Amino acid sequence: MLMLGLLFVSYWALAWFTHHNESVKVPDLRGITYDQLKANLGHYDLDFVINDSTFTEGKPKGIILDQYPIPGSSVKPGRKIYIKINMYSIPKIKMPKIVDASFRQARDMLESYGLKLGKVTFKENICENCILGMSIAGKEVKAGDMILRNSTIELLVGDGLGNTLIPIPNLQGLTLEDATFLLKASSLDIGAKVYDDDVTDKANAVVYRQIPEALNAANLNDLTEEQRKEKQKLEQQINIASKKGIQYELIEENKPGYIRLGETIDLWFTNSVIIPTEGDNNNTDNNPFNYDDEYNNDGAVADDTTTANP
Repeated sequence: MLMLGLLFVSYWALAWFTHHNESVKVPDLRGITYDQLKANLGHYDLDFVINDSTFTEGKPKGIILDQYPIPGSSVKPGRKIYIKINMYSIPKIKMPKIVDASFRQARDMLESYGLKLGKVTFKENICENCILGMSIAGKEVKAGDMILRNSTIELLVGDGLGNTLIPIPNLQGLTLEDATFLLKASSLDIGAKVYDDDVTDKANAVVYRQIPEALNAANLNDLTEEQRKEKQKLEQQINIASKKGIQYELIEENKPGYIRLGETIDLWFTNSVIIPTEGDNNNTDNNPFNYDDEYNNDGAVADDTTTANP
């Protein structure tokens, strides 16, 4: 009898402890916030545990996105219900490296990182549809910068016209402001800026030398017959292509008087331009246009703060 009594007590205790033959239905928590769930925990004989969180744009912060066991399941009282919620704040991620990638690759990469594609601006560059830069609301960002996950990324993309050759503009006699304006209008950039030692007012200093030189009457006479023929051939090809409505691209080097879109021109500035006369051509001491000794054979020039004597 004693043994039977012990067995009965043990069975009863086990049934009570494990809630034998008792069950509760799992409520559907999806669509309510975790804060709302906490405010009503007394209505459920269950234990709710957050085991995952993610960011889903357009969903309220803290809203329950998923749960396990699924709604309607019968479980024992006190069972743990695992829930997945939407993050309370937008997470930050590292900006992926997309510079030099193709536009299609960059677009797919932005999407995979939870980023949006914003304004796309094309710039003259030899690499067609290559990513040249990226920004957020006009502010440049670089690979590795921490940004909000749903940020809108603006892209600067090459238009493939970097091989297009245009005549080199003549900048002699222009101030820095005027030269900059003309170069920008021609889709070119300023390279090195070198000022004579006696220049005190850089704003009003004028260009007396540029590299590469403009093709004008002064240096046209220096062309060989072969270079002159090449120049004429180039002009004919560009004109024919233009009439057909196509963009002419050329990858040949050293065409006299022409430069690629996006390239730079180095400038030398002085207080005033001295135009040499015919009798001064051999006077290397007073001729500011005689600058062969100043320009290194390897093309190196001084930087923006360097001064040089012509």
